[in-house]
Amino acid sequence: MAAGIVPGFPPMLIQVGGLEVLQADAQHLAATARGVGVRCELQIWTGRVHVFQAGYLAVPEAVAALAEVSAFVGELDRASGPPDRMPA
Repeated sequence: MAAGIVPGFPPMLIQVGGLEVLQADAQHLAATARGVGVRCELQIWTGRVHVFQAGYLAVPEAVAALAEVSAFVGELDRASGPPDRMPA
């Protein structure tokens, strides 16, 4: 086990800006996840900074990044199928 990631961990989408100070950490996290068989998608957004997605009102790449998040979650939701039962 590395970085608390174990086989069976849920799929991960990691988005990081190309100018992000934590880019190397994001790459390491993705490699670690993949190394134990966890599905992990790493997206490096060229020229973007930390938490660039928060600027969705002014940064076109932020809108595109959030659309990627939506697509990723939607794919997972469709793959999981309907719930066995409704929550109480």
